[in-house]
Amino acid sequence: MPRRGNLESRQAHRTPLARAGGVLSALLAAAAMLVAAPAGASSQDVHFTLTPIFFGSVVLGTSSTQQSIVTNSSLQPIYFISASPSPTNVGAEFHASQGSCTAAVLPGTSCDLSVVFAPNAKGLRASTLFVRFGFHDLSGHVTRAATIATRIQGHGTPPTFTLSGGSAGSVKVLGYGSASATITNTSIVPLTVHGYHLSNDGDHDWVITANTCPAPVLPGGSCNLVATFHPHRLGADAATLTVSMLVAGTRASLVSRQSTLRGTGVSVSGNPPFVLSSLDFGQVTVGTSATGTVVLTNTSTRNETFSADAINDNASGAYAVTGESCPTPIAPATSCDITISYAPAAEVTHNAALVVRVSYVNSHGVLVTVGAQTSLSGRGVNPTFTLTPSTFPVTTLGSTSNGTVTVTNTSLVPLTYFLTTFQGSDPDAWAQSGSTCTAPIAPGQSCTLAIAFSPHQQGVLAITIQVTLDLTVRTHTQYVLRRAPLVGRGKLPTFTISSPSFPATPRGVAVSAQATITNTSAVSLSYDAAGISGINAAAFAVTATTCSGLIGPGASCQVTVQFKPLGAPGIKHAQLKVIMLIAGLSPHITTSDNRQLTATES
Repeated sequence: MPRRGNLESRQAHRTPLARAGGVLSALLAAAAMLVAAPAGASSQDVHFTLTPIFFGSVVLGTSSTQQSIVTNSSLQPIYFISASPSPTNVGAEFHASQGSCTAAVLPGTSCDLSVVFAPNAKGLRASTLFVRFGFHDLSGHVTRAATIATRIQGHGTPPTFTLSGGSAGSVKVLGYGSASATITNTSIVPLTVHGYHLSNDGDHDWVITANTCPAPVLPGGSCNLVATFHPHRLGADAATLTVSMLVAGTRASLVSRQSTLRGTGVSVSGNPPFVLSSLDFGQVTVGTSATGTVVLTNTSTRNETFSADAINDNASGAYAVTGESCPTPIAPATSCDITISYAPAAEVTHNAALVVRVSYVNSHGVLVTVGAQTSLSGRGVNPTFTLTPSTFPVTTLGSTSNGTVTVTNTSLVPLTYFLTTFQGSDPDAWAQSGSTCTAPIAPGQSCTLAIAFSPHQQGVLAITIQVTLDLTVRTHTQYVLRRAPLVGRGKLPTFTISSPSFPATPRGVAVSAQATITNTSAVSLSYDAAGISGINAAAFAVTATTCSGLIGPGASCQVTVQFKPLGAPGIKHAQLKVIMLIAGLSPHITTSDNRQLTATES
């Protein structure tokens, strides 16, 4: 037998399909009052329940959306009127909308209200959500209403970033050197440099002369502040660098970090016994290495002997001395080479200092050992790879189509597959179903990720796939991310309804005929309901159906329609509407079709 109840409202609750005319809606809404209600409920009262919402931690300057579930415990359909946080909603941190509650909510059924949390301060943020639903008369006017409140709360958390220190090494008094401090955005949102300043610099030896930071600095991105060191006296010197960053337009997200800039002022009197050239490796891919030389030149009038070397400020182990070509002795005005290797393990700038010592016999016959240092610099850059998605066909809701994403290693080092994620409004419609990326991907080689597309709604469904590869250098694992768009299209399954044939029938006599429902789609359907509408709807009725269980692709069942004329002789017209559920989808999604009914009253 067909189900009793408001077919149009049930369909509107499940999916935004086209709604029937006002006459049918009014008749079916009235019929819905026959559904059993909770014990003790009155037909004159509006009863419904709400679920509370806890958003967890949300970064300042961003937002999160969740749902409060509305369940109708009244005896008749209820309709959304309003939803709003309490007047003490400081800074409008919470925003509510009707969500899926766009039509009648039948007794015992539910819909979702959408609430957005956009924190503007740190810590626990809370409010009360007031929701109002009511009954409608046949004209759509509110006849009775009720307001229910529920708790909504979340935590606002500040964004994060790191700030490294820097070293200018040894600089002649009244000369100039430089140190670089690296800013890295470790948050999930883009950050903008709000300000920076130096402190604890009594001699005013330091000044910020360059800022390489874009606006904004993307998550995982790095940039540098360069400080010039101009020492006024001998010895070690330092200054404190303070940097503040925020999410653009959100003052409450302001956070600060501090680091130390260091340098040493050295003597300028007389000729130094030897000098060292500096060495800048430029950009070197993480996982590879580069080799360069520092030139040692004897600038004195005496023979010198190479004594020792060391690298300072080299905690990451990116630099190493791999050899030197210095003879014994090093004659005046001659040079030799010290070989340095640079092997970055992370995408950061590495600044270090090479310290060298030489010895010589002075004019008094005493063996003297002296030292000097020079700067080493280089920047590690991540290896690269590309993503190439295939095209996904138009896919029926309830079914799955398959595609691929090709991963190609365009770098100089092997990379290993780590993770795939999907980011967008409907990530559950996409899944990784297989992969050939099971071994390290050699430079220039490719592998394939199998992607399954199972749409949950009609229309174009666009999403972003993010693939993470990694490599490990000196116990440090470096992750490399790439993103690419995936686009698919979902469509509703289809079925047909045949036209029942009625003989000419006198007034007051009932005759029946069958309408055959045939599943013309590639997925299984199940019968949900059938209804009659139109100018002569009272003369027709759905009285029985053979549509039970799943109706597979190509299968058919019948709906029995009764014709019992009650008016003047002539041709009677109405419309039969059948609603089917798509098997396997939760929440339920429906598809419908209509068939014109024609019969003659004799």
